[in-house]
Amino acid sequence: MIPKKLNSRIGFGTASLHHINSLSSKLNLLDTAYDAGIRYFDTAPLYGHGNAERTLGHFARKHRSQASLVIATKVGLTPNPLVSKFPKLLFPYIALRKATTATHIASSAFWQPKRNYSPSYLIQRVELSLRALGLDYLDVVLLHEPTVLELQTIDSLIEAILSLKQRGLIKSFGISAQLSSAQWLQSNSPELAEIIQVEIPLQLTEANKNWISVNATATFGHFRLQPAVQSVITSEDRLKRVVKQAVEINPTGTILFSSTKNSHINSFVSAINEADTTSTGS
Repeated sequence: MIPKKLNSRIGFGTASLHHINSLSSKLNLLDTAYDAGIRYFDTAPLYGHGNAERTLGHFARKHRSQASLVIATKVGLTPNPLVSKFPKLLFPYIALRKATTATHIASSAFWQPKRNYSPSYLIQRVELSLRALGLDYLDVVLLHEPTVLELQTIDSLIEAILSLKQRGLIKSFGISAQLSSAQWLQSNSPELAEIIQVEIPLQLTEANKNWISVNATATFGHFRLQPAVQSVITSEDRLKRVVKQAVEINPTGTILFSSTKNSHINSFVSAINEADTTSTGS
């Protein structure tokens, strides 16, 4: 069961990749995902403030001859420019953020990334991401968690996106966001919603579940759905519950997850494959 748009039943997210210290260990993790059959890799400039894109670039160039590999990055939530320029500042930056929020010297809102969904920033960010990844083009570019309010003027992006496509710099465009934003974009600017990557809401109505199963290209946030039971059941049972629900919600698209442990990747892939086989068999 391999979705055509992203060429991978399971996708791997790189939001936590910078928590691994060595580049070789990061690449080993990505290789484990690749060897397990994962072909869709999701990143963003914000993840590690450029660290994830650079690491994924090393990996992607190694496997780029494989036509099946799909790389997605994002635009909208901006990385810290100083940390992006000087990568060695990443861990001091993280430590400072934790210390100032823990002691209430600065609020968590102070550390929130700036948001920019303008056409000029889109073009600039795509060019920067291409350099960071070391690639000639991006398979997918996604709006990174815009609110419905921020989407009100999003039509201004159409010309910029067409320009990037004509230059051969991107193949597909879409959104990675909460359900309400994804639904709004598809209804009001469907030409900007070629790829819909949606976070599974904690309160999932039957109507929303049906919408996701029909319209979502990829889903993420599945492990958030069962936080209350994680302390009273084994990790294996929790994985089975999460996977069963993920397959029910997203029967044919890409199921996105992330981890910093190789063993978690193999366990998740095996569980999804088993759940898909059981679902198909029934």
